[in-house]
Formats: sequence, structure tokens, C-alpha cells
Amino acid sequence: MGCIISCISGIFQCIADCIMAIVGLVAGCIECIVAAIASCLAGIADCLTCGACRSRRSSKVG
Repeated sequence: MGCIISCISGIFQCIADCIMAIVGLVAGCIECIVAAIASCLAGIADCLTCGACRSRRSSKVG
């Protein structure tokens, strides 16, 4: 009887792991899409302002 319960428990654990992997996949895809959109908008802002938005440290000597 313990073997059957252990097998059923393993099946449920496998299903839960599969669902968590799918959730992680969807979250990773959404994160990638948001990062791409943010980079595109940052590039557009950089182009429109001729690079004035970039945070460069000035290395003026003297």
C-alpha cells in the first residue's frame, strides 16, 4: 500500500514541477519582451536627444 501512495505522490510532484516550469517559461518570455521594449524606447530617446540622455562621466583634464 505504501508503494502505491508513493507512486501517486511522485506523479503529483511531477505534474506540479511541469506546471512550475511552464509558469517560469511564461515569466521569462514576458521579462524578455519588456526588456526589449524598454531598450527600444531608450534607443529612441537617445536618438531624439542626440545622446544627451546618456549618463557619461566627463573626463576633462585641466
